[in-house]
Amino acid sequence: MEFTSRPYFYQDVAFGSQTLKLESGEEMVMPNIVRTVARCTIINQKSLKGLDNTAADGAEGFEALYEIVDQLEEVGADKEWSSQTRKRLKDSKLYLKTTYRDHCQEESACPDHCRVFALSDANDADYQTLCNHEHDHVCRDCDSLQEVIQEIQRSISEYSSKINDKEKEDDLRYEAYIAEVKIKEWKAHIMRAQNQEQSKQNILLSLQQNEVFVILDRAMKFTQVKFREKQSEWFGKRGINWHICCVISRKEDKLEVTSHAHLFNSCTQDWFSVLSIIENLMSIIKKSNQGITKAYLRSDEAGCYHNSSLIASLRDIGDRQGIEIVRYDHSEPQHGKDLCDRILCPMKAAIRRYCNEGHDIVTAHDMQVALDKRPVQGKTAAVFCVSEEKETLKMKKIANYSSLHNFEFTLDGLRVWKAYNIGTGKLISWESIILYLQEATGLVEEKPFFPTSTREMYRKTNRQKKEAEDEDSIECPNPQCMAEFHSRSELEAHLNVIGHHSPAEQVRRGLYDTLRIDWVRRFQNMSLDGKRQTRHESEVESATAPEDGLLKMGWALHKP
Repeated sequence: MEFTSRPYFYQDVAFGSQTLKLESGEEMVMPNIVRTVARCTIINQKSLKGLDNTAADGAEGFEALYEIVDQLEEVGADKEWSSQTRKRLKDSKLYLKTTYRDHCQEESACPDHCRVFALSDANDADYQTLCNHEHDHVCRDCDSLQEVIQEIQRSISEYSSKINDKEKEDDLRYEAYIAEVKIKEWKAHIMRAQNQEQSKQNILLSLQQNEVFVILDRAMKFTQVKFREKQSEWFGKRGINWHICCVISRKEDKLEVTSHAHLFNSCTQDWFSVLSIIENLMSIIKKSNQGITKAYLRSDEAGCYHNSSLIASLRDIGDRQGIEIVRYDHSEPQHGKDLCDRILCPMKAAIRRYCNEGHDIVTAHDMQVALDKRPVQGKTAAVFCVSEEKETLKMKKIANYSSLHNFEFTLDGLRVWKAYNIGTGKLISWESIILYLQEATGLVEEKPFFPTSTREMYRKTNRQKKEAEDEDSIECPNPQCMAEFHSRSELEAHLNVIGHHSPAEQVRRGLYDTLRIDWVRRFQNMSLDGKRQTRHESEVESATAPEDGLLKMGWALHKP
C-alpha cells in the first residue's frame, strides 16, 4: 500500500470527490485522483524478488501450520475447531506483519515487547542492560500466537491414534516444530529491526552541520538492454555492477540528500571494492563541503559490508580524506536502506526510458550517460574501476564477529555491540587486530560525477509551526503514526528518512477498512484540530504474566 500509492504515481484532480464506505457504515470523503502511470509500470517496479529470508520463512511457517490443521481435520478433528484455529493463525500472522513492530518499545513490562530484555546477552555483562522494571504483563496477541501453536502441537498427539501411521505422525510433529522455530525467529527479526532502526533515528535527530550520514547499498546488477535486440544477444547477459550511497547532511533547519551511484563494468563484490567506494565518496564530500569533518555509516549485513576487514580499514580513511568515520551500524535484512531502494526506482525508470528513445545500455558508460541525459533530482553517477592490486591490509579476524552489529571508532580501539545501545560494549584495541595498515585504495575514475542539486528531505521551523496553527495538514498514511506535515515533500521526507513515531491505534479495524482509511488519508488534508486517537504500547490489553514465563533474557539475539 505504501509503495503503490506513492505521489510519483498519482495526482489530485482540481474538482470532484468520491466517498468510501467502511464496514461500520462510516463514510470517508476524498478528492478525485488520477493515476499518472499504467498499472503494469507500478507492478514492474514493485517486483517481489530478493525477499527478506527471515520474513519469508516465517510466512512459510504459518502455511505449514495451515496444512497441519487441514490434515488433522481429515482424520477427525472438529471442523469448528479447525476453522477457529485457521482464523487465529491468520490474525497472528497479520499481527506480526503490522502491529507488533509498534509494540517493540525500549522498556516494557511485557517481555515480548521489551527491547532491552530481548536483546541483552545474559552471559556477558558488556552486552547487557538490566531493566528497571518487572516483566509482569503479557500481550494478548503475543500470547494468542504462542497458544495456537501449542494447541496444534497438542492436537497432533490427541489424534495420533487416528493417524495410524507412525512415520506420518512424526513428520507432523517435526513440521510443527520447524514452523514454530521459523515464526519465533521472524518475531525476533522484527524486534532486532526495530532496535537497529533507533541508531538511524538518533543520528538524524542529532546530526550537526559538520557531519554526514551515509546509507550504503549494493544494487542488484543492471541487466543490459538494447533498443533493438536480437535473440542471440538477449541470452546470457552478465549485468552491470552499481553501488548507491545516499549522503544525508544538515543545512540550518533542514536535511538534504544527495545520492551517488558508482558504476563498474567489472567489479568483485567484496570488502575492498566497498572500501574503495567509501574512500572515493569521502573525497567527493570533502571537495563539495570543506566543513564536513565526521561521517556515520549504515548498511545491511551483506558479506561485502559485514566483515572484519572493512571495519579495520575504515579508521585510516579519516587521516587520508579529512573526514573521520565515527560509527558504522548494520541494519537487519530489508530494513534501514529503504532510502536507497526508493531512489533506485526512478533511476531505473530513467535508464529504461532513455533506452526506449532509441539508445543501447550495454556498459556502465551508457548507464552514466542515460542518468545524465534523463536526470533524477538529487542523483548523480560516475564510472570507476577498482585497483585490486592496492589491497594491503593484513589483520587478525575479530572473534565472534558475526554476532556484532554496531561499531564505534575511537582512538583507543574499536568498540563493538551485539545490539544498538544495549550494554557498554567491548573495546578491542587496534594493535590486537591490525598487523599491516590498508593504504589508499586509489579508485580509478573513468567518467566523473555530473552536477546535481540536493534534495531537501525535511524541514519544519518554529515559524512554520506557528503559521500552520490554523492551516490544514497532511497526516502520515501509516495508521500507527500521528505525524503531520504541511506539504507532500515533508511527507516524503518522513517516509524516506525520519520514520514513524507513534504506537498502534486504539480502534481495531479489519484489513480492508485499514486499507481504505490509508488510501483516503494519502489524498485528504486533515485539520490540525482533529487529532487521531492512539494509545501507547503500555495500554495494549494485558494481564499479569505467569511467574514461569517462557521468554528468557536475550531471546531475540542472533543465534550462532
